Amino acid sequence: MDEARQRAEGASPATGTVPAQPAETEPGPERDLPESPHGREPWRDLPEPTLRSRLRSWRLANATRIRAASGVLTWLLIAACALLVLARLAGWDAVSPLAQLVAFTPYAVPVLLLAAWLGALAGRRLAAALAGVLLVVQVAWLVPRFTAEEPPASPGAARLRVLAVNLRLGQVPAGDLVRFVREQRPDVLALVEVTPELEARLGELRARYPYRISRAEPGASGMALYVRQRPAGQGELPGRLAAMPYMDLAVAGRVVRVQAVHTMPPLPSTVAAWRADLDLLRDAAARTRGPEILLGDFNATVDHGGFRALLGTGMRDAHDARGRGLVRTYPAGEPYPPLVHLDHVLVSPEFQVMDVREYDLPGSDHRAVVADLAVLSAT
Repeated sequence: MDEARQRAEGASPATGTVPAQPAETEPGPERDLPESPHGREPWRDLPEPTLRSRLRSWRLANATRIRAASGVLTWLLIAACALLVLARLAGWDAVSPLAQLVAFTPYAVPVLLLAAWLGALAGRRLAAALAGVLLVVQVAWLVPRFTAEEPPASPGAARLRVLAVNLRLGQVPAGDLVRFVREQRPDVLALVEVTPELEARLGELRARYPYRISRAEPGASGMALYVRQRPAGQGELPGRLAAMPYMDLAVAGRVVRVQAVHTMPPLPSTVAAWRADLDLLRDAAARTRGPEILLGDFNATVDHGGFRALLGTGMRDAHDARGRGLVRTYPAGEPYPPLVHLDHVLVSPEFQVMDVREYDLPGSDHRAVVADLAVLSAT
C-alpha cells in the first residue's frame, strides 16, 4: 500500500522522496542580445569602395585594352592632321572635301596636343614624335598671325573707314542695318547678298552715299558698293556667283581702287567655280597699279591655296596686320561661336591698318567687318 501510494504521489520508490518540480518564473521583458559575428555576412564589415578605387580597379583590369585603344586613336588623329598639313602645303584644297576641311586647319593644334599626350600615355614614341613635328609646323603657320605691324601711321596720314557685311539673302532688318551704318560712319560700304526688297528700304543709306553700284538680286548673288565721293572710275569683275563691283577713289593724292567681293562658296558641286573666283581676284589684283582694297565675303581662309595666292600679289589681311589672325566671322548668330574666318579686308602696301573689328547684326550669319585704314602719301 505504501509503495502504491508513493508511486501515485510521484515519490521515488527507492528513496521515498518526491522529485523537485521546476520553479515557475514570471515572464520578463525581452532583451536584445548581441548578434554573433559568425552569423553576419562578411561583406557588411568592409568599407564601401570609392569611385576612384573603382576606376583604378577597372583601369588595372583593362590596361591592355586602354593602351591599344589609345594607340589607335593617336594614329587616327595624327593621320587626320597630317592630311590637313599636306593639303595646305601641296594646294590640294581645290577638290572636295579638302576645300571645306582646310578651313579648319588651325584646330589641328589642340588635336595634335591630344595626340602627343595619348601617344606618350600608350608608349607610342614614334606617334608622339610625329605629332610634335606636325605641331611645330602648325605653330610656325600661326605665329605670324599674332604679330602686329609696326610702326603706326603718321598723324597726318589720310584715313579711310571701310565696312563689309553679308546680309544673308536680305534677311537683315533694314532698320538695324541703317542704324549700324549710321553709328560706324564708313566711307565705303560693301553689301553682300542684298536683295531688291531690302534695298528698297535703304532710303537713308542712298541719301548718305549718293555714289553707288547696285546689283541687288534675289538670293545670294546681289551686291552693292556705296561710297561718299564721286568715283574717278568704276566697273565690275564677272564672278561665277555675282558681278563684283569696284570703284576708283581719289584719296590723299592717290587713286584707290575699292573692290567688293563675294566668291562662290566651296560646296562639293561648286569647288571649281569657287577657285575660279579666287583666281579672278588674284589676276585683277596683280594688274592693279596703285593702292587697292578688297573687302567682303571671300568664302576662304588664309589656309586655302587660292586665298594665299591672292595675298601673294602684295595684299595683306587687315586682321593679320593687327595681330588678330585667329578671328572668326562665320557662322554668326548661332548658339556656338563662329568657327572660321571668311570675311576679310585686304589692303595693298600703300595702306597701314589702324584698327579692325567685327560686329554681329540681327539676321546675318556672318559678322560684319569694319577696318580703319591710313593711306600713305604719294610723296
